[in-house]
Amino acid sequence: AHEVGHHINGHTRDAALTEVLNETSLEKQRLEELEADKFAGFVLAKLGANLKQSLSAINLISPNGDDRYSTHPNKEKRIEAVRVGYKNGKPIKII
Repeated sequence: AHEVGHHINGHTRDAALTEVLNETSLEKQRLEELEADKFAGFVLAKLGANLKQSLSAINLISPNGDDRYSTHPNKEKRIEAVRVGYKNGKPIKII
């Protein structure tokens, strides 16, 4: 769902051309990762996953700490993005 989120949000680009034509800043790359995480949380909620399942990959692969020199945000930021997407993907219960 995360990788589909990149495509849906228009983050895909030719790797060779990116360096020549439009070098993307690390900050922009981190923002794109958070957008893809939010989309993944939304889709996983729609597919019936619980929040723990939706966060499992982030908990396994994301490091904690300073992310300013990384293309990917730290674990805390990514977990929050998935949570927001997941919350937006859950149906509202009308009583």
